[in-house]
Amino acid sequence: MSKRLILAFLVLLTLVIAVLLFAYVNYAPEKDGLTRADYGAIGDYFGGILNPSFALLSFLALLGTISLQVKELESQRLELEMTRKELKASKLAQEKSASELRLQNQLQVHAIRASSLGALIEAASIEAQNTDSVDAKKEALEEIQVFARQLEAEVEAVTGLVPEANERVRNAEEELFGHSSQ
Repeated sequence: MSKRLILAFLVLLTLVIAVLLFAYVNYAPEKDGLTRADYGAIGDYFGGILNPSFALLSFLALLGTISLQVKELESQRLELEMTRKELKASKLAQEKSASELRLQNQLQVHAIRASSLGALIEAASIEAQNTDSVDAKKEALEEIQVFARQLEAEVEAVTGLVPEANERVRNAEEELFGHSSQ
């Protein structure tokens, strides 16, 4: 409750009590002639004035509480909606990151394979140079050709991953921002 509402309630209560005391002092019968019925009538008078006043104030306080709760629920709904959007954006960013890590891992695997094949080609080439046997040179040349085909396959695999990576990035941007930056 706001301080103004509490202050207004206290002022109203003070005025009601002052009016009732004024009425009692000015219009009450003499003390000696009062019976129990007279005191009951005075009590009924005070009760008849104060009870509806307090009921009205209670009803107004209830309406204020309901209004406050409606505002709080609307605020919570908006906050939940914003949280849902942030979680969706976070999920998309994590999926993009995971996709990029998988792609990076695939590229590293292919790079290691290509490096290994390059080393094997070099070793076979050195073996062919160091041998005097024609059969050994033919065998080394065949190994080099096999390794070269495998190396070409690795290069093609890496080349195939680049467009896939670009497509993944574009899709993630479209999902996250509604358009691609390219």
